[in-house]
Amino acid sequence: MDTEQTRAHQAFYNGTRGPNTSLVINDYVEVIGGLSTGLKGTVISREQVEPEPIYRIERDDGNGFHVESSQNLRLVEPGLFPLPLRACRTLVSFEQAARKFVQLASGSTVKGAQYPDELHRAILELAKSISRLVLSDLSPPLGDEDIDDLGLDVDTKEWKAVFDSTNTAIGNTYYDFIWSDGDKTIGCIADDVADIYRDLKPGLDAWDMHQDEYLADIIWTWKLSYTGHWKWHLDGLLGALPAIVPTND
Repeated sequence: MDTEQTRAHQAFYNGTRGPNTSLVINDYVEVIGGLSTGLKGTVISREQVEPEPIYRIERDDGNGFHVESSQNLRLVEPGLFPLPLRACRTLVSFEQAARKFVQLASGSTVKGAQYPDELHRAILELAKSISRLVLSDLSPPLGDEDIDDLGLDVDTKEWKAVFDSTNTAIGNTYYDFIWSDGDKTIGCIADDVADIYRDLKPGLDAWDMHQDEYLADIIWTWKLSYTGHWKWHLDGLLGALPAIVPTND
């Protein structure tokens, strides 16, 4: 943890926050001065300007605003350590978004005509929460525990069931995808959903076992699988949102 994060967290646990205490990304704060007094939200960016940084705050409802002085902000909950991991807002927000996506993909929560709209919302929530998790650099030290040893991998039969149910619910699930270098390929919504499901579900199952010695590896696995694999599937789904819930012109 860097010096600024340490100061912010020490101030939180000491119950004080002096004017020189810096807030960090993913801190949960309350505005205590100015026109936005009383609003609460998460620090999502910070621009270093003189005499004090400008903070971009995102409220729980997704709307954002700027605060030009840390003296107008009260730290409610630090975004990183030393909070217990299961109490970390950034991690819990991702776990909840991942769970919503996995339950939806498995067909255990919503079916029928409501599915496309719910999938649309779940994709956006997952994208926002994984961005915060990666940005937070929440990386507790790894031990000897490895969730691969728990036998929780999604097998081909389960993957195929998610693929087929998504294909049935969405209909024509193919779309054009353009890579950052301009190359074009064909994407498949059902394949994207099933692959993300396969990468997220083992970590959720391990989370539900409440063996907290595995939490560090759960976080590491979620982040590594995102940057190495399902990020591209999520990008494809974000680009394919109009195909999931077409607009009526």
